[in-house]
Amino acid sequence: MKLRISLFLLLFTSYSFGFSQTNEKEALIYGEVYSLKPKENIRFLLWNDVFEMSTKEEPKQDSIIPLNRASVYAGAISPNGRDFNLHISNDILPAWISFEDTLDGFSYGPYLLSPSDSIKIMFDQRKQQVNFGGPSKHSFEMASRLNSLIDQAWFENSNMIDFSAFSDIQPELLSKLSDNNKKFRREVIPILDRSERITKMNQNLALAKSNDFIQTAQYFRSRVSEATFSTLMIEFYSQIYKKVFYGFYGYYFGDLTEKAPELIDSFSRFFEFMESEIDSLSAIYNPVFSPTYLKMQENRILGKSMIESKSFFEISKLESNPLIREKILAGYFLQRNVIIKEGLGDFTKFLYEVNDPQLKERLQVWHLASTPGLQVPDYSFIDDSDNEVRISDFKGKIVLINFWLTGCSACKYFNQHHLKRIVDDYKSDSDVIVLSLSLDSKREIWLKSKKSDIYSPNEVIQLWTGYEGKSSDHPYLAYFNITSAPQLQLIDQEGRLFRLGISEKTYSSIKSEIESLKENFSSTIYP
Repeated sequence: MKLRISLFLLLFTSYSFGFSQTNEKEALIYGEVYSLKPKENIRFLLWNDVFEMSTKEEPKQDSIIPLNRASVYAGAISPNGRDFNLHISNDILPAWISFEDTLDGFSYGPYLLSPSDSIKIMFDQRKQQVNFGGPSKHSFEMASRLNSLIDQAWFENSNMIDFSAFSDIQPELLSKLSDNNKKFRREVIPILDRSERITKMNQNLALAKSNDFIQTAQYFRSRVSEATFSTLMIEFYSQIYKKVFYGFYGYYFGDLTEKAPELIDSFSRFFEFMESEIDSLSAIYNPVFSPTYLKMQENRILGKSMIESKSFFEISKLESNPLIREKILAGYFLQRNVIIKEGLGDFTKFLYEVNDPQLKERLQVWHLASTPGLQVPDYSFIDDSDNEVRISDFKGKIVLINFWLTGCSACKYFNQHHLKRIVDDYKSDSDVIVLSLSLDSKREIWLKSKKSDIYSPNEVIQLWTGYEGKSSDHPYLAYFNITSAPQLQLIDQEGRLFRLGISEKTYSSIKSEIESLKENFSSTIYP
């Protein structure tokens, strides 16, 4: 998984880089920030475990660094100038690091930071670039160059908008594609014929063999350490193959099974070809510290599981490296949608195999949070009058919680076509309560969207996390790993988890779950 980051800052001047030497036990990052807006802090995010980055978990260490006024000696000419220093001890290195502006929410990274690195960073928003100096500047530059190549290739290739599982394009699909691409000011690209899809995937893979890639690799080969070069190269390859493997399992194979079974053999052979290529690359470059490699392998296993009609857990046994397999499975089972779709069967089996004690502890917490019958934690939310509202306030009633977010097109569609019908059906039923919880990071945005009726029905109880700036910090959301919308949660009359989520977020499926709970509720409905 690629973590895309940018830092929204503006420099007034440029000057030569300087850097501070460090001892063998620390890495030092020193930087300058100049801005037209007052900036309070830069947040440094450090991942010294690839499992955490690959699953979007919070890093083991993050720091809010107050920025001191840049000195005249440092070359600052802006009254809003800031500088910062960050010493990173050897016991958490190597690590992936990103830099986040805590006010605007933009950041740069991630970059690979190793012991004894000394990096000087200058952010320039006018030129849309970040410059690096110091002994380890080439490792940061290499990461930036590789990411830029990938971004450019995907934008020019337009691979994110040229697929469909439909041979005859439905008007609502075209409308959706058009809406999703307005922000890019681009026209919707004609949908590919199924027989052309392998050609298209080959075009995507061509980036790894392009002159730009070859020249970039040659330039940095002698300028960075062997370990850094190896990690960044497999990161680069994994970003490319991850997208192609995802395309295969995400829509191609299922579509072929239903609409063009005569093409399955050719697609399966191409899949095997991709597997052999990435296996050859991983034999050359060390994938152990590459977070994108883990996500790429997850997509690959998903594709193979579809071809062989076996479970993800069963196919994962083909991964010969036990450390990598453990991390891939951990990232897979920490996804809400996986548990909602598959249940806890294979997850429970995997828990018995985990050796890493810290990893096992985190997985056990998530396993418990996913188990039907769990007494849900009684954290509070707030309504539009800033009153606290708790789930325990509705004891004795069935509670359906809808999690939504302003700007979420799926939330809009779900609300209009499914949730409003559910609310209408149960508006006179005193035994059923619908809570609509916004994941918006700002209160004013929530209040405006709440009134619009676009993302959530006006008739329900409207709530907000109360966490200005980062709603995901709310302990309830963190406990249940709620990081996207729309999501649903069904809680029984005793305040216990009945469903972590509902796999098919349709009117009929939701109503069926609610009616099942109404008719069969007792103290013994859970295993």
